[in-house]
Amino acid sequence: MPKRASSLLIALAAPAACALASEAPETTTTQAIRGGEAESGMPAVGLVTFGSRYCTGTLIAPDVVLTAAHCITSAPTTFLTTEGTPVATRAHAVAEKKPYPSWTPLGCPNPTRDVALLRLAEPITNVDPVPFGAPPSRGETCTAAGFGRHGAVERRKRSGTSRIDDVIGNTVRVTWGDALAHAGDSGSPLLCDDVIVATASCHNDGDGATHQVEYYQRIDHAKSWIDATLTEWRAR
Repeated sequence: MPKRASSLLIALAAPAACALASEAPETTTTQAIRGGEAESGMPAVGLVTFGSRYCTGTLIAPDVVLTAAHCITSAPTTFLTTEGTPVATRAHAVAEKKPYPSWTPLGCPNPTRDVALLRLAEPITNVDPVPFGAPPSRGETCTAAGFGRHGAVERRKRSGTSRIDDVIGNTVRVTWGDALAHAGDSGSPLLCDDVIVATASCHNDGDGATHQVEYYQRIDHAKSWIDATLTEWRAR
């Protein structure tokens, strides 16, 4: 199948709200990527941490991470790359954060582009960044991948398939394939043909068994801003 890569330079949660970053208590019943399976690959998909809270992000350039804007209302400090288990984790300091200029926490789905970029203090040289692609088509099956809680606190990467239910404005609405993003997967990528087409933003149908629909933010709609930000950072 042909790749969706474009010329680009190179957010989950409480009901009716932006996706919440996960806390890290001793026990929890909240799940992350629900269904699917533990993921030992995808090293560009990592953990964005700020204190005891965390989201998911994706390396899109050696020193730039894509995540959700609602994840960076606090100052993220670290991007953790991993091969799927804490044993293989490496920490990379975050030097700067930048949300999409028009982003406002306006509910779910969010019409104001819930996306953000993080600049790392040093480039990551042993992980290939993930390219961007065109928006998905209705009915297409793509891969959801992210960290978070899956029954017990483990911050382990999981992946599985989700089905594109609709593409409306900035939003990609997905339903179950064999998995669905949930709390802790905010900012995680939706990958179609191995390229990023959207990032996890929110859901408004509760948790557990009632959660059947997830909303992602289209990345092609933020393309010019991402290009401009990368150009600005590289000029320093």
